[in-house]
Formats: sequence, C-alpha cells, structure tokens
Amino acid sequence: MREERIAERVMGEAGLSRELACDVICFQLFCLFCYLCSQITTNFIPVKKLYYFLIILSIITSCKDKEIETFEGVPGPNVGDTSIYNLNNYRLTKILNFSKSDSEQPYGFVEFIYDANGNLTRESFIDNPDLLSTYKTYTYQNGLMATQKIFDGVVNSLTLSRTIKYIYQDGLLVQEDAVGASGELQQSVYYVYTNRRLSETYKWTESLGKHHHYKYAYDGRGNVIKLQVYMYYAELSYTENYTYDALNRKIKTERSNHQNIPESITVAEYKDNNTLPSAEINQDAQGNERSRRTFALDVAGNQIQTLMGNNIASKRKYYGKLLREEIRYSRQFGFAEFGMTRYEYEKK
Repeated sequence: MREERIAERVMGEAGLSRELACDVICFQLFCLFCYLCSQITTNFIPVKKLYYFLIILSIITSCKDKEIETFEGVPGPNVGDTSIYNLNNYRLTKILNFSKSDSEQPYGFVEFIYDANGNLTRESFIDNPDLLSTYKTYTYQNGLMATQKIFDGVVNSLTLSRTIKYIYQDGLLVQEDAVGASGELQQSVYYVYTNRRLSETYKWTESLGKHHHYKYAYDGRGNVIKLQVYMYYAELSYTENYTYDALNRKIKTERSNHQNIPESITVAEYKDNNTLPSAEINQDAQGNERSRRTFALDVAGNQIQTLMGNNIASKRKYYGKLLREEIRYSRQFGFAEFGMTRYEYEKK
C-alpha cells in the first residue's frame, strides 16, 4: 500500500513508531489538502491538480483507517478513536528498560514469543546487548497452561531450576506445584472456590505449612468486599473492607490490624464515568488526610500522570488502552527521574 511504504520510510529515517509516523504523514498531507481546497474555491483547478487532490484525500483516509499491525519505537499521541487498540486485539511482544528517558538504548529487555494459537510459549530476560540472564517456557493442554519451566544460572548457559505444574478442576485453577531441578517439591499454591468465585488462596511448604493465606468475601454484584490475610501460623495479619459505588468502582478501602483495630482509610475519587480514579486520598483511622495522589487522564481514560502532592511520581503514554511508555521518578531521591520502560505489541 502507498501510505504504508511512505510510513516505513519515515520510520526508518526519523526513528518514529508506526503510529507516530502515520500521524506525521497525515498532518503534512492535511496541510497540502487545505492548500488545494483553497485553490478549488478561489481558482480554476486543472485536471492534473484535481487528480493529486483526490490521491491525497485517499491516502489521508486510508492512513487513519488502517489498523496498526505492530507498535514499536517512540510512542505516538493517543488521539481520535483508538478504541480497538487494547489487549483483546493486541499482545505484548517486548518490554524495554532504559536508565533514563533520554537514553538511546535500553540496558535490558524482556521478549515474549507465542505459538500459532496465541499462547505465550517463551519469556526471555536479556541484558544488552545479548546476555540471556533468565528465560521461561510454557506448555498448554486443552487451552490451559500446563507447565512453566524456569531456566537461570550462568548467563548464556542457563539450566532448568524449577518447574511449575498447574492443576485444574472444571476449568478452574486449583493448585500449582513448584518442583526443583532434582524433582523435589518446593512449594504448592492452592486456590479454593465458592460458587466458582475465588474464596481462598494459600501457599504450603514443608517447613512452614500453610502461609500467605488470603480469604475473600463478595457482595451480590461480584465485588470483593472483604479481604483477610493470615501470613504465618494461622494468625490474622490484617483485614481490608471495600466499598463500591453504583458503577462498581471501588471508592473506599478500610484497613484494620491483626487485632481488628482500624488503621487507615483510602478514598478514591472519579471523574465522569471513568473506571480509573482521578485521586486517591490516604487517611488515618479518624478520617484525617495524611497524603494524596492525583492522576491526569487522557481521552481514553488512562492514567497518564501521577502526582504525589505537587511532585510527579510517574508519566505514561498510551495508544488506545495499550501502555506504550512509563517514566518513573524516585520519592527517595527527591523525585528525580529513575528510569523509563517502553512496551511493544503486535496484532493478534
């Protein structure tokens, strides 16, 4: 396609992503389009000029309507109707980690590989330029993940260190068994359901028995309204109670300690019908504000900036619902920039 070849050329010469290159091209063509429009309304327009006018109009329309196959490189702006760009239609292919936002190359990345059925089969952790530090492989049975194998050790000479086996009942995950390289059982994780809703999870090891035990309670709309956590020796660690609004958005979290004494309250505020909050206020048990986080949202309802007080804690860029970039700032170091991550995707 004509517009695809132009976009590829712009990407190669300027180092732009597919979506940003298309936006640049369309803007330039739109300017030329406006000029030709003025010629039509003020002068007699020759047939040749009219021919170019129609070609530009066709390219603008097809460039903006063409679905993007892959997202790579510098992210473009999240404008217009980008509703199709979500994880139902796209899958993550790479996570790139940079020391700073102006770093030319990442210091490492995570790469994801899928089979013909769209199942994730390999996840590789690579330190630039080509040092393979860890990788995981996955197998499936009847459309469900059956095993996960983890390879680590000496860089570029990795060996199997752990295998996780997944057990299901009636299509629900009920158990994970982690087995060492020598075949010894290291840990099991159990999932308990009530009316097909997750009601408990816990870990089991030979040395500690049952630990990291979580219990869940639900309201009639399927929202979790209570969480109880028992970390070790069946002793209650803390409890959280949740309140929701009419749109099933969590608006309050009340936390109590191991003696059921209230400790803190977190209140979430929303704008319009957005599903993500525009502010989170942390309060003490009496409702006095201790800290506040505020979020700026883009046209698709994504949180694109987080403020702690007046300090920027993170910035994010999305295309549709696909997170493309996040820049983090360290509270411990005076909110100085503390690294950047970019995300790449492909169409399913």
